Amino acid sequence: MKLTIGFSKPKNKVLPIFSWLIRLVEWTPYSHVYLQWHNAYTDKLLTYEAGGSSVHFKGKRIFNETIIPIHEFSIEIDDTQRRNLMAYCFEKAGTEYGVKQILGIGYVKFMCCLLNKKVKNPFMDGDKSMVCSELVGNVLSDILLKEHHLDLDIAGPRAIYEFLLELEASNEITRL
Repeated sequence: MKLTIGFSKPKNKVLPIFSWLIRLVEWTPYSHVYLQWHNAYTDKLLTYEAGGSSVHFKGKRIFNETIIPIHEFSIEIDDTQRRNLMAYCFEKAGTEYGVKQILGIGYVKFMCCLLNKKVKNPFMDGDKSMVCSELVGNVLSDILLKEHHLDLDIAGPRAIYEFLLELEASNEITRL
């Protein structure tokens, strides 16, 4: 099965302030990262993400109405990895979106970049809540079984993108 890891920004939002802030802090054209695959059983394209108020699935129509894809990568996964992915997705579906955690990521980046101080995210809470980069990072490390050296309590979409660029350089994934 082909698993797509995508990076996007919102579409048709009047004032996507949260997205603008993430793009500014991350210095990227995208503010979000998601997973996507074709479900053979339903013959439908599924998107899985942490956004809005929770971790959830999104159908193709809603995805196309709300998201502008910027970059996408593709990973071939086997049946065991697919089963593990689905088990993880169903287990985590409905988990609260980590609004405080994303604010903590901004705080860590502010302290590091502007004040040259290394601090921990004061709002990290394990898996009680999740942000998009944490969700995708967990899936990548479980599916690819790769040591990634990412602190998912402070990693944003840019860190996930750079990790995927490393995998692309070693021919483990392809960019779409």
